[in-house]
Amino acid sequence: LQAGEEIAVNGTFSIDAAAQLAGKPSMMNPEGGPAMTGHNHGDTGVQNDFRSSITIENESYNVSQEAKTALTPIFEDYLAIKDALVNDDLEKAKNTGSRFIKNLGSIKKSLFTGEAQQVWINQSSEIKKAVEQIPNMNTLDEIRKSFEKVSIHMIYIERVFNANSEALYILHCPMANSNKGADWLSSSREIRNPYYGEAMLTCGSVRGEL
Repeated sequence: LQAGEEIAVNGTFSIDAAAQLAGKPSMMNPEGGPAMTGHNHGDTGVQNDFRSSITIENESYNVSQEAKTALTPIFEDYLAIKDALVNDDLEKAKNTGSRFIKNLGSIKKSLFTGEAQQVWINQSSEIKKAVEQIPNMNTLDEIRKSFEKVSIHMIYIERVFNANSEALYILHCPMANSNKGADWLSSSREIRNPYYGEAMLTCGSVRGEL
């Protein structure tokens, strides 16, 4: 401990989660670099619970209005995939996934400056990994697993970039992700569960507003 440093007593894991997602050195990733966000389904339950309840209370980055505008299409695509899963519409989810990939690839990293640029590089890379196979998936279950991963990063992006002028809500299903729970973003507080669709349409709760 050096002079001037502080010890975090409360919220340690929230702080560490933010550091991991931003590619900074953290307890779980001392060297920094792209974060591991539990995409390996061989992770322990602790890791999965940790990633599904990430909170970033104080971290934010100033980004230009041009950058925020460039992010709008991928949020629209994300919400469209969410709606397709709510309606158990496999083809719409796949088709929207194709558009999502195209729109994600069109966002120039030069729109982001300073630390925000590395955050975007890390987050967009993880989103791409989760989205790129959706057009080739044959079941809603497969797409829902990818959507759960995408949601982690879309929630983070909205938290730290404040990209949308309209309110978005973080909703939570306690039964998704093998009963470990999973979050998603919605433009409405009304629960319409994308992880189970018609089978458990109203299962969930509102976790917060962004």
